[in-house]
Amino acid sequence: MSKIQNKTNDILDLLMKNEIHNLYTIIINQYSYETEILGQIVTAAREGMIHPSLMTPQELASTLKAIEQNIKKIYSIPMGTRRYEINEFQKITKIKIYYSNDRLVFDIVIPLIIDTELTLYRLTPVKMRHNQDNSSGWYMMDITYNNIAVTKGYKRFTTYTDQQLNECKETSIYKICNTPQPIQDNNERQPCEVQNFIKADTYANPELCTVKKINLKRSIYQKLKRKNTWIHAGKETLTVSCANLIDPFIIQTNEAGEIAINDISCQVFARDAVLTATEEIQITKYKDFTPVTNMSNILEKIPEHIHKFETDEKWEKGLAMQFTDLHDASKSLDEVQQMINQELSREQNQKHQFVHSNLLYVTIVLAVISIILIIAIYIMIKCKYIRSTEVMEFPGRIVRYRAPNRNDYVRNYEETPFTPPPSPR
Repeated sequence: MSKIQNKTNDILDLLMKNEIHNLYTIIINQYSYETEILGQIVTAAREGMIHPSLMTPQELASTLKAIEQNIKKIYSIPMGTRRYEINEFQKITKIKIYYSNDRLVFDIVIPLIIDTELTLYRLTPVKMRHNQDNSSGWYMMDITYNNIAVTKGYKRFTTYTDQQLNECKETSIYKICNTPQPIQDNNERQPCEVQNFIKADTYANPELCTVKKINLKRSIYQKLKRKNTWIHAGKETLTVSCANLIDPFIIQTNEAGEIAINDISCQVFARDAVLTATEEIQITKYKDFTPVTNMSNILEKIPEHIHKFETDEKWEKGLAMQFTDLHDASKSLDEVQQMINQELSREQNQKHQFVHSNLLYVTIVLAVISIILIIAIYIMIKCKYIRSTEVMEFPGRIVRYRAPNRNDYVRNYEETPFTPPPSPR
């Protein structure tokens, strides 16, 4: 019996050892799994995401719905209350993670929005070519704001700088931006480019819009965002080449407009640029706003002397110019008039300087001639005087004749003694 008991104990010990080993293996595997999950949680938090092991998309959407009910009515959570919006929701949130009291704490910052949807426009004034009396000039409208966000009815608007737009949260649906500038009413006191959204004849008012003149020395191409379309201005010869065309064809452009490439296998070759189309991966189509205006009304009011005047703006070679860069290279009509006045003043000063220089030259010539005449007269007088005192030779003596002098008579008179007359007595 003792042997059986010993064998039984040995078997139980072996079974216990196997159980302990299996339990130890399970604990090690669980520890490794949880450590790996913890690393994934931290990595996801650094990327601004919540790991599904902490909160599933359904749980997060339910939590956001409960939070939204306690927010003031003028504010709302932009997205995330629906399960399919979680991926976009993570783009606009900021997640901070830190360790406190043996726990990982997640600090999630969610931006709140107001119920005002604005459409953002990047303003690009297209250059206009105006012909008058066999001469042509390029003009553009000056703008006050580069980026304008307007409401659906164009009744209100606000403005943004490029730096402020870079701070916006962008999703595939829309941008979420702060409003550093107040939302204003669009009325007749607003700048020209703002009123173009509600008035078609704004450009016809020269007091409201500022016209600028530019010396367009080369063609400019500016690509529209998310489109295979370029805004073009200038005189150019374009060569279009496509993969399915045997021979390229040529197009002449003299004005301003748009160049659109519908086939991505095509390229447009210009003198200083090559326009290459890319495959569009953007599903949402953005429609541009082009105001219906009549530029001829205001261009015809430009004086002829301003139209024919050429500005001397220098363009750096090799610089990729955009339409928005032309504000610094253009001049307003008042500035052009000032340049014309300065040019006229400079020409008048040159004319006066030329006249004064000629007068100076004439004065110098007259002075030289006068000096020469004085010297000639002096020489003639001296020669005459020498001839009047010439010497004559006689045999045995030399007699010098000279003109009688009054002093000789006076001296002889003084040397003769005075003899008084005899007395009558």
